[in-house]
Amino acid sequence: MVLARANFDFPASYINEYLHEQFSKYDDINMAINPDVPSYIPFLPAAQAVNISDIYQDLQTSAKEKLPAVLFYDRMMRLRSSAFPVGKREQVLYTVYGDIESCTNIGNVMLAVLDREDYSAQDLNKWMTDNKASLVAKELPMKVFFRSIRVFQADESQDLVELDGYRRGSVHKYIVEYDYHLKDNIDFLEFDRPLHPQWPQEES
Repeated sequence: MVLARANFDFPASYINEYLHEQFSKYDDINMAINPDVPSYIPFLPAAQAVNISDIYQDLQTSAKEKLPAVLFYDRMMRLRSSAFPVGKREQVLYTVYGDIESCTNIGNVMLAVLDREDYSAQDLNKWMTDNKASLVAKELPMKVFFRSIRVFQADESQDLVELDGYRRGSVHKYIVEYDYHLKDNIDFLEFDRPLHPQWPQEES
């Protein structure tokens, strides 16, 4: 059986796994868990839930009755910055639901670990290599190589009051933009063309 996922990698999957590990380091970030799924991470495709109650119905809330953090992601492909076809640019819109403290801290961590251009990309590539066994176990093909990453906020933060008034929450939106290439781009390598010696720079 031929699977598209095995041949065409999804860069956001690695960013999701990486961010979840970073968030889990801090006691003041209350991440949602699913007691029935040990390997669960609360990163869900956009539009998977139709309302706030659906987001939390299968998740375990905290003892303090605060909303645990859940992130919805939406992949957005962007126009390449050059004619070099191997270089790709994409964005992921993250919509963060949760208690106000967790949402604020999640934004701070995202900014700190991902908003450093090529340094963030190097850190993520190294993390992927160090965690290759666990990523492969999740059926991630490990074909992505990140070149640069940056973060910015999508719009203003909003209060979340749709789910039980006593558990007031917040909604924050962040965009992660990244440049990358595929380490095993079959269509490109079939042609007898030399690779560009340097990563293409944006035209000024």
